[in-house]
Amino acid sequence: MRQQAFDDDWNEIPPNPRFRVQRNAYQEVKQWQSKEIHKLSRSIPAILASALQNPDSSPHHIFQNALKCFHALVDFSLMAQYCSHTPDTLSYMERYLMRFHCTKDVF
Repeated sequence: MRQQAFDDDWNEIPPNPRFRVQRNAYQEVKQWQSKEIHKLSRSIPAILASALQNPDSSPHHIFQNALKCFHALVDFSLMAQYCSHTPDTLSYMERYLMRFHCTKDVF
């Protein structure tokens, strides 16, 4: 049920000149280019949040942890793409990675 909600939201992404929208279901995409992954990481948290809203029988905190986990992973990957790092950026990355590890058991 949640997978179908995710695919429905995925297919409703409007066309954008900066992001090539896939027209098949998310699970049917066989290969991603690095540019597409980078651009997708900006929109997928909103799609995931929409698919996970209004939990019916599952506890609400499970959905919140799923969003936190995914957010931490996206934030970490975006920071990792910086050309150079400072102690501050490394500190952010450590926090994102810790948050990911603390919430990954939800999956």
